[in-house]
Amino acid sequence: MSKHAAWLRQEVGQWLQEGLIDQTTASAITARYPLSSQRSWGLFILTAIGALIFGLGIMLFFAYNWAALPKEAKLALIFSGLLSSHGIGWWLRRKPADTTNLVEGFHLLGTMMFCAGIWLIAQIYHMDEHYPTALLLWGLGALSLGWAIPSVIQGLLATVLISVWGISETLDFNRIHLASIAIIGLTLLPLAWRQRSRTLLALTIVALFGLLQLTIAYHWTPVIVFKLLFCSALILLAISHWSRGTQFPQSASVLKAIGAFVYGACLLYMTFISEFSLSMLTLPNPAADNVHWYLYLNWGMLIITTALWILLMVVGRAGKNASPMDRTLSLQRIAVLISLLILLAYQFNTSPAFQAFLHLLSNVVLALHCVLLIIRGTDALQWRPVALGCMTLCVLIMARFDDLFQSLLMRSAAFLIIGALLFYVGHRYSRRKLQEQTLEEQTHA
Repeated sequence: MSKHAAWLRQEVGQWLQEGLIDQTTASAITARYPLSSQRSWGLFILTAIGALIFGLGIMLFFAYNWAALPKEAKLALIFSGLLSSHGIGWWLRRKPADTTNLVEGFHLLGTMMFCAGIWLIAQIYHMDEHYPTALLLWGLGALSLGWAIPSVIQGLLATVLISVWGISETLDFNRIHLASIAIIGLTLLPLAWRQRSRTLLALTIVALFGLLQLTIAYHWTPVIVFKLLFCSALILLAISHWSRGTQFPQSASVLKAIGAFVYGACLLYMTFISEFSLSMLTLPNPAADNVHWYLYLNWGMLIITTALWILLMVVGRAGKNASPMDRTLSLQRIAVLISLLILLAYQFNTSPAFQAFLHLLSNVVLALHCVLLIIRGTDALQWRPVALGCMTLCVLIMARFDDLFQSLLMRSAAFLIIGALLFYVGHRYSRRKLQEQTLEEQTHA
């Protein structure tokens, strides 16, 4: 955003010199798109690595005589290293020059010293504690700094640590661990929103996805994991439509990217009839103690997701005077609702013939999504949707090579059709781009 704002300021200055706009308009434009401070990730990484290596050298120097030091000296070294790292970071923060990378580097070093302090204090006093607790304390320390500074880097570190804490509790100690999910959802997601950080938002969403699915998969059947993935992806896609009008409009691209990827993967899996049918029929034992939780999650997520997309369809319906782009978007939403109906239908009829029909319908829905992506991308002259639609369509055709197109005639027809379609898409996209360039030249002339 900072690069675009800087470019816009140069253009506004040029427009002002040429008399295209007055000073009032120029001031209004520059005020609408302010310059934002942008972190240099390359410089920060070098600073962080240098600070970590320097700190490691100091620790190794004292580790040479660590066993001979008294407890008081060990504690003094631990706390002095911790306080001095954060102290230098706070001192640099008060300087008028832009020292963002140095500040983040010293605070990151302080957080690493905090980790070393946890383990060294446990060693000094011979504490035989539950080891994931150290990850929790380390993560809470980074989380506190993330809000206090505030810092996206500390938030990223806290997300990783809290996630590892939840994974350790689940896999090593066989626990239904919801605390890690609650911490990330209630503290780190708001931090990402406050800092307007797409990187932190993406990591927190992925962490929530992973922890939730791991916790459920470890205690229930894979069928509920698939349904939750499917519904969660559609909820993210629905939220992305409304997030464009919020104070953090950049979040829409993150929510849409993650939601579309998971939804597309789930829909592709639904096209494999044998694997999907078997997993959908693997239901929990009705006599199990937690079967009621399965029912709540199953029907709750399906009902909420369906209601959300019906609301989105009603609110954003295309009228008689709607543009082709709006009609394409409405068709995409209809395809999503059909995929939800397919998922619901699998639970009411298990006959092979009906499952074969749902399998065929899943292929049609995925192919429809691909075609609509190509159309939207071509109309808007955006190459990413066009490329994604074409690649997904090719993957679908290749996946059906053995189970659907069994005869050589059907296989050759499928490849001829997809080849002709891709050729037409490339030709139409090139023609649309040429028309757009000609129109711009005529406008400037």
